[in-house]
Amino acid sequence: MVNRMIRQRRLGRLMLRTLALAALLWSSTLFGAGIARAATLATPIVTVNNFQFAGCKVTNVGTSEVKVDVRMIRGDGIPANVSSDGCFNRPLPAGQSCGVFLVPNEQAACIVVASSSRIRAAMTVFTSNTTLVTVVPATK
Repeated sequence: MVNRMIRQRRLGRLMLRTLALAALLWSSTLFGAGIARAATLATPIVTVNNFQFAGCKVTNVGTSEVKVDVRMIRGDGIPANVSSDGCFNRPLPAGQSCGVFLVPNEQAACIVVASSSRIRAAMTVFTSNTTLVTVVPATK
């Protein structure tokens, strides 16, 4: 039992390091692409069960346009297979939201890079009939 707990803790640390490295490499690529990184927000890896799906929703709570880029990264650091309603490296008007959605049964973390800190983001998990299961806020 103790050995199992130690292995799980080590695996968790390894996944966190892998995710942090992937986020660093990805955000440094964005910085070179023109987004001045005023804010980087991220969620932990969110696991979904059978017939559930997850999405990352970003909202501009400021009074001016913000350039945002939202990505979903799997636990192994590889970009997740997603669909989007326009959150990839684009301006987001004040008061507006956009989202990135995972394919069903996929687990990932949400990473948001924005030109302003006046954004909020969260990962949401839904059942196949769109019943909300949980919300995980993104943090700095």
